[in-house]
Amino acid sequence: MKKTGILALLVGAVLLIGISSVHAGARNLELIPGCTGYGVNSGTLIGERNNTGRGIESFVVRVRDGRGVLVYDLVVDVPIGGRYSFPAGALLRYPLPVRANPITLTVTSIGGNGQDAVTLYTNSADCGALGGEAVLPVAGDPNRLPRLTNPAGLAESDAAYGIVDTDNLNLRTGDSVRYARIAILDGGTTLILLGNNGGRTADALWWYVEVGGVRGWVKNEFIVIRGNTAGIPVVETRGALAMPYFILGAPNFLRTVPAPGATVLCSLPANINFPVLLKDAAQASWFQIEAVCGSETVIGWVQADAGFIRNESGVTIPTP
Repeated sequence: MKKTGILALLVGAVLLIGISSVHAGARNLELIPGCTGYGVNSGTLIGERNNTGRGIESFVVRVRDGRGVLVYDLVVDVPIGGRYSFPAGALLRYPLPVRANPITLTVTSIGGNGQDAVTLYTNSADCGALGGEAVLPVAGDPNRLPRLTNPAGLAESDAAYGIVDTDNLNLRTGDSVRYARIAILDGGTTLILLGNNGGRTADALWWYVEVGGVRGWVKNEFIVIRGNTAGIPVVETRGALAMPYFILGAPNFLRTVPAPGATVLCSLPANINFPVLLKDAAQASWFQIEAVCGSETVIGWVQADAGFIRNESGVTIPTP
């Protein structure tokens, strides 16, 4: 996606307020906060400050809404001299709903090991959907993740590397299916091995890898290892949990409010993952979801018995 892609799609629904990026450890950061997630135009973090005392610079990406509520929190550890690239063109969703403007995203190099915290980047926006029914920015499709590859020979130049041994392997933010998917990998894709989670059995072992400039986790059973992995470190997992989704069993209506006779926004297809934002009660009869109606992304309600919830992370779905 071109640099202007996500910005153009956000116009009209999200009003950008301000951007600043000053720290040498950040390159070309352009992260655009939206109503349900932030879009990535570009951005790389470079490990330069040993703020952990372990030869690693620890960064944190946080998003807060106008109430000061933390709706997104992602820690990224980068070895000194290493790099982490945000997945360009992706929409990274918040696990909690935004309830008030403005939405503020910050990237900070944390304090520690005798060093103060340093804010690298700040971007604020207003969400036009708050307080009403819902025209949201079309900044990404949760059903269409990028397919990543490495240049030929790049991974193979290391002492050890991985090869994807299945089709449509999920690259995740952490070492279990509770963590969010960030990309899809085709069979035969080579992987740079950065670390593992120290799993003592084949089933418990996950690998921290880099592919296409993006870092994430893949399960051991779905890759083949080539070479000597003796020097590969155990890496702590700190990723964003997967968002809950609602899947319709058959085409059904999306409505403005949780009531059978409410205005219909559009008809939705079956077998699509729709992000879940709210439920109407503790024992849900309706779920509030995000969906695309025509060419616009909207928020509306579907009846709970029209489909089922996919909640791999087990996060609590809030009520209004």
